[in-house]
Amino acid sequence: MQPTHPPPRNRVFLCRDKEITRCGDRSGDEDGGYAYFCPACGEVWGKVETGGFQWLAVTLPCSPAHGRNRKGVIPGSFLTPLVWWDPSNGRTLADQLRRADQALLEYEALRAAEGILVNEMPLLQQ
Repeated sequence: MQPTHPPPRNRVFLCRDKEITRCGDRSGDEDGGYAYFCPACGEVWGKVETGGFQWLAVTLPCSPAHGRNRKGVIPGSFLTPLVWWDPSNGRTLADQLRRADQALLEYEALRAAEGILVNEMPLLQQ
């Protein structure tokens, strides 16, 4: 008889306290994860409940208006800290995206598009 293991718990992605999706793997049953803090407005704009440790503060702008012209930063995105700090994904963007579902991919695509429009459109209009 094979031992049975409980299925992995999904991570919970929240933006302004509204659940976006549940996907990926949690590392434990405890509360905790990443709380995304905007240095411009002081708001905790997002959370990723991962379990397994206490809450860690991530300082990232919540919107393109608050993160204008910051190279390598996608305002409102959850992915960068998850790629660098979460060992369960192999610390690569490709592994992180494989664990993402359609709702998270759509959310991230919209954030990237907003960042491009806010940062690049004024340059194109000159």
